Amino acid sequence: KYIVTMKPTACQFVVDELTRQGAMGACRLARHKYGYRVFQRLLEHLMPQQTAQLVEGIMLDCVSLSMHRFGTYVMQHVLEYCTDAQHKRVIAALIPQIAKL
Repeated sequence: KYIVTMKPTACQFVVDELTRQGAMGACRLARHKYGYRVFQRLLEHLMPQQTAQLVEGIMLDCVSLSMHRFGTYVMQHVLEYCTDAQHKRVIAALIPQIAKL
């Protein structure tokens, strides 16, 4: 609820904490039973430059996340809310793995 009601700058501490944990922090959040919803709200309400590091973190594991029970919803939000460059990177990573998906 906090992310939805506050200004994007007031939510920066959430992004800072997740990026402090490294790329795996973002991936763990995307796979978590409730955390994936937090990730979705961050993508919906924060500015792209704020979420860029989080998105970069999940790019390393985007194929696996796309097939994960909760991670798939985060990847759908990446395609919906992120920049064109990020879209292209996700698609480029997914195309060679299309048979697995």
